[in-house]
Amino acid sequence: MRHPWDSLKKRAWNLRRGNRIAHRRGAWFLLDSARFIDHRLLSGLPFEERLVEAAKSVVERASLDHVIDIGANLGLYTVLLGVDPRVRRIAAFEPIRRNYAQLQANLYLNDLTGKTDAYRLGLSSRAATLDMHIAPDSPGDSSLEPAEVTGRLDRFTEAETVELRTLDDVLDWTGQRIFIKIDVEGHAAEVIGGMSGMLERNRAVIQAELHPSERPGAIAALERAGYVSVHSFGLDDYFAHAELADAARAALADLR
Repeated sequence: MRHPWDSLKKRAWNLRRGNRIAHRRGAWFLLDSARFIDHRLLSGLPFEERLVEAAKSVVERASLDHVIDIGANLGLYTVLLGVDPRVRRIAAFEPIRRNYAQLQANLYLNDLTGKTDAYRLGLSSRAATLDMHIAPDSPGDSSLEPAEVTGRLDRFTEAETVELRTLDDVLDWTGQRIFIKIDVEGHAAEVIGGMSGMLERNRAVIQAELHPSERPGAIAALERAGYVSVHSFGLDDYFAHAELADAARAALADLR
């Protein structure tokens, strides 16, 4: 249930349009009040607090010190996990030009450029160049196949040609303990299909937003790589390498 103050906060921020730097959730962000995620952060409204806190808990309980943020958008997960000194290295992937610029700004504001490699790339199961469909008021909803994911096209009034690569082609990490977040609007199964080498060479806990049509394929690919399901919350499913499964379950036990 929404608190009455939520409506007042929203109206107040609507009167202050434009970009601004704000301190939110223990970090600094460049935000645009005209965009959905930014607006919620600026006005103090809920947005994935429980998921981010769960990610922090997993990083701590499973002793993970590397992060891969796939579909990083403005960098919410990259920044809020990156400011933890236990996290030593981050790779963030964001293909949309405007989102990528904002991600870079937020890395700079939080002094994270030294341990973060940011790639203006989309990830998939093969290399390609495709059109990404974008909802201007919420670029985080950008999708290669918006009709399949949302059942509607009217919100996706812009498009941008993006480069897709496989994670295995971009990163050669070996022997690391990694938290991987995947939020790619219906393309997660394809992303997982392009990271089999990464999963084999390392130990990871994965948070993946899976739409119903892609869940069977994604789960089958992860099981073949030695990963087990440890939790689910809404559209987000959590998987862990067998060696990290108990720690991940303990970290996620309160996420309901």
